[in-house]
Amino acid sequence: MRIARRLAGIVSLLAAGAAADAQSIAGTENHAVLAHGTPAGGGRASNFVSALASSTIAQVATGPVATSPSYALEAGVSWMVPQISGNEPIVFGADPSTSTKDGGKLARIFGYNFQAPGAGSLTVLFGGQAATGTFVLSNLQATTVTPGQVTSLGNPPPEAPIVVATGNGLNAAPDSPLRPSFVYEPALFATDHAVVGQQLHLHFYSEPGDTFTLVFGQTIPGFGAPVPGIQGSVEVVINPQALVGFAPLPNGHFEYTINVPDDPSLINAMISFQGLSLTTLVPLSGAFSNALTITIQ
Repeated sequence: MRIARRLAGIVSLLAAGAAADAQSIAGTENHAVLAHGTPAGGGRASNFVSALASSTIAQVATGPVATSPSYALEAGVSWMVPQISGNEPIVFGADPSTSTKDGGKLARIFGYNFQAPGAGSLTVLFGGQAATGTFVLSNLQATTVTPGQVTSLGNPPPEAPIVVATGNGLNAAPDSPLRPSFVYEPALFATDHAVVGQQLHLHFYSEPGDTFTLVFGQTIPGFGAPVPGIQGSVEVVINPQALVGFAPLPNGHFEYTINVPDDPSLINAMISFQGLSLTTLVPLSGAFSNALTITIQ
């Protein structure tokens, strides 16, 4: 009952809002930029050919975006990399930074030292699962085909870190403060901690044109309820309540803002969220997102 009252208190102060897409701005070509997505849909690299290395290290969580005749990035996390020594591989990120849980999606991997002396073949992993059809285009780029990946309940994993390996070592793409380096759709994640008196931002990714809904409630660990025609299982199975009713997903992304009540009694309360992305209504088809469990601080 106490948990139910806490959840009811949270529901009373929910606020929704859609995020605008990030816009690119001018930059210079003396940055080596690690390609990350942002919840606003930016941060994906395109036309990346080459970039020079600068002399200092810096990380910008939401700011500078670089564009040049050689490459273009939208808002995301950018790194200025010092002189790179050694032959160990470095992975910056992927474009696109999402894949359906069935896999089979062509992705471009950005990094460095893919063709360094002693590198040999390049292996790319998403969440520990090896990709297939990897082809190295240059010392900075490779293409690969994403593997399929689901949890034991048939839902996409919460995140899938990108790791590359050569004969010289391995490296993982750093997550930005805004989102994991790679996610499987439909994907649900938060971009900040749930703190009493502050805002919590949830982000839902799926295919543009789908219809989606978000619910919250509680889970029974390891238990899911399948729904005919829908891939995966409902994991939010105790007292689920609609957070967002069925709505279109025109650009493949939705942001939901929650104002966490300024109530100390909520500290350590756990709440779970899950999304459903519908491709068609007749016949019913779609997929459940990963379940996202958050502890209020």
